[in-house]
Amino acid sequence: FYIFKTFSHNYLQLMAHSWGKSWTPQHAKAFAYLALSPAVVAGGGTIIGKELFIQLAKALGIGGDDPEEETYKWIGDTFGEAPETFSRYGVAGLAGVSLKGSLQIGITDLPSSIGDLLGAPGAMLYKDPMMMMKAINRGAWSKAFEKAPIMPLFLANPIKAAREYTEGVTTWGNYPVYYKDKPLVADATDAVMRALSFNPIGIAKPTETQYKESKLTKSYNAEKEDIYALYRKMLLSKKAASMMDWMELLSNIQQFNNRIGAAGLDRRGLVQPITDKSLKTITTKFYQPPMVERLRSINE
Repeated sequence: FYIFKTFSHNYLQLMAHSWGKSWTPQHAKAFAYLALSPAVVAGGGTIIGKELFIQLAKALGIGGDDPEEETYKWIGDTFGEAPETFSRYGVAGLAGVSLKGSLQIGITDLPSSIGDLLGAPGAMLYKDPMMMMKAINRGAWSKAFEKAPIMPLFLANPIKAAREYTEGVTTWGNYPVYYKDKPLVADATDAVMRALSFNPIGIAKPTETQYKESKLTKSYNAEKEDIYALYRKMLLSKKAASMMDWMELLSNIQQFNNRIGAAGLDRRGLVQPITDKSLKTITTKFYQPPMVERLRSINE
């Protein structure tokens, strides 16, 4: 997993060398250049220590659940599309490509799975062949060639560019990816950029937005399930729940609904609020055996 961390390692080591051993940087101009140049070239996502700034903003209640995304949206609403693109993807973004994945340092993104630990060698020897065979079984020959372990990127990316230009962006289940009310399809410029092994922002921006929303949705749904689990625990109790238990539950529900409402997640259909109807559904399922078990009882 460390193969692609050497850039981060060397960059941070160079910054440390520029700072020196004193309280003030020995080479202040060089240090400032190192700190700011990735953001100028590839956007705010590559700011050194970005994760720390985001956590600080969250602690201060600034920017909601995703201060980075809210900042970009504010810039776009206030100054227009071009400044928003520059803030997201830097000078490269104005040229139509995203270099964010290549230049972001990611000082907190430690490996969190076996796949992460195996890194590039593991992907080449295990993950890519498995995904290649899965794509073949599903009739997605283009994706299979893209994932071939021996396929270099300069050959795989033109194949991917042609697929995104003709079929559009699709999931591994061959569902088309929609953005707003239209399928996400690469235009001629996007296809050329992809064929040249760049990440076109016409594809990168929508997919990045959807990825962030999916992470946020997953987090809120997990929190909602915790509230439902607390409610089911009250139903399990042999004695009636106390007034304090009900007040705690209702307080959690109100806070949850207020937060998703403030973030607009309910209006966009990403996270459903907890309502009387949803609690009644939980209660019904709690006291009623699943259909499979009812059929088992009838059959036996």
